[in-house]
Amino acid sequence: MLEAGTVAPQFTATLDSGETFNLGEWRGRKHVVLYFYPKDDTRGCTREACAFRDNYEPITALDAIIVGVSADSADSHQQFREKHSLPFPLIPDTDKQLSKLYGARGLFGLTPASRT
Repeated sequence: MLEAGTVAPQFTATLDSGETFNLGEWRGRKHVVLYFYPKDDTRGCTREACAFRDNYEPITALDAIIVGVSADSADSHQQFREKHSLPFPLIPDTDKQLSKLYGARGLFGLTPASRT
């Protein structure tokens, strides 16, 4: 995990929609809520995503955007977003490079695993 006060590392990634997301393009324009989770459609991850969904308007009213990241595929992310009406994009981090860049660790300090 990044230390408090650390500037977020720059990255460019492909969203589940196929669009490109470049963190640097948002610097100075919006706050970015970037959250990492282990797997689509697991109990805890679904609750977390739905909590962001349920608080989407208050968060965006604070001039912020929300982007979720997990090792699942773009197809899995699209199904997850549709099933739970998530109004924000998800990044498929199938090679776990973004998770490593941010020091995101899952249960027991392990890097989140992808579905097989």
